[in-house]
Amino acid sequence: MSERKQVDNFTLDCYRNCPKMYYWRIKRQLIKVGERRTPIDFGVAVHLGLETFYKEGMTQTAKDNAFTKALEYFTPLESEGDKKRTAANLVSILDKYFSRYANEPFEVIATEVGGAFELNDEWIYTSRLDLLVEWKAPKGMYIVDHKTTYDIGSLIAKPHNQVTGYIVTLHEMYDNVLGAMINGIGVYESDTVQDKNAPKVVSEKTGKLIYATKEREIFNRIPTQRTVRECEEWKREVVFLLKQIDHCEEVGVWPKHSPDHCVKFKGRCGYLDLCNTDEETCERMIDGGVYIQDPWKAYHETGDVET
Repeated sequence: MSERKQVDNFTLDCYRNCPKMYYWRIKRQLIKVGERRTPIDFGVAVHLGLETFYKEGMTQTAKDNAFTKALEYFTPLESEGDKKRTAANLVSILDKYFSRYANEPFEVIATEVGGAFELNDEWIYTSRLDLLVEWKAPKGMYIVDHKTTYDIGSLIAKPHNQVTGYIVTLHEMYDNVLGAMINGIGVYESDTVQDKNAPKVVSEKTGKLIYATKEREIFNRIPTQRTVRECEEWKREVVFLLKQIDHCEEVGVWPKHSPDHCVKFKGRCGYLDLCNTDEETCERMIDGGVYIQDPWKAYHETGDVET
């Protein structure tokens, strides 16, 4: 029997979003030079801070080390044009987080845990779990998945392919599995937001409304579970996607999911220029250094970031 192939959620998401994106990012292993990465880098910095905090026992020393590691990573990458993702805001977010969750209802088992299980005779599903904990009451295992986001209210725990994959992985590792916890962390330029429930006040000087403000909520933890049927359904869907990928490989056709994905996440897809030109020009752009090779490594990347 041939060696089994590995797949992870990022790989599958590339195909779910757009088969052509899968072709450029996974098969050709390309990224565009100079692509805006500040949201990703900021998310990685937050992940590094939380990893250090939990790994080193949630002590004051752990907090100090968390600030240091997060800043060491992010400060050289800080962008002047991004007012939300700054070194100062990174420290502020981590400081607020450590105060908010000073007493956790769980025991930390491990951070940045690699997991894998067999989907079938051909494929192995791999993942990296941000934080593995044992909940105190009711007693059982949870995966805590850190998510940095510009819209804390948009986080969805179910359906969520990545989270389901985490839970399936956890079931392969432990018996008493409770589920997963989305650990939402909002990234905003301002610490305050308009208080829509406050009485409206009119300025005597200008005659205009004065809007009251309140402190912005930047944290949101969402517990979620999956039944056996839901886990099995997820496995069938993943295997189906893999068959589609294999078919694209066989016939040499990678359809474009345009135009929706071309402008997904409030920006342009990094491969739009390649999709808008002929094959010969594409190769000249790649050979000319507009795009460079950067193989995706599931166990190398830190964290999953919503931007």
